[in-house]
Amino acid sequence: MLLRLRDTGGKALYAVACPTAHFSAIKSARSAQLVDKILKGTKPADIPVEQPTKFELVVNGKTAKTLRITIPGEILLHEGIQSNK
Repeated sequence: MLLRLRDTGGKALYAVACPTAHFSAIKSARSAQLVDKILKGTKPADIPVEQPTKFELVVNGKTAKTLRITIPGEILLHEGIQSNK
């Protein structure tokens, strides 16, 4: 999804990294698991909060160049950065 947004003109995106193209399916499955716990009697307050541990930055190099924005090389070389120069 992030790459699609980048390729359609998004400048830069910072979001939870997901190794699969089926991110919405994963979110839906996780949501279903939480609803199942609640319907089986678990109090919502007893369900631990989950936070992502890995994020990725997607940079639209073409748009940055058009807008005359220079992306520092250190950022582009960092692991987890994707750019379409």
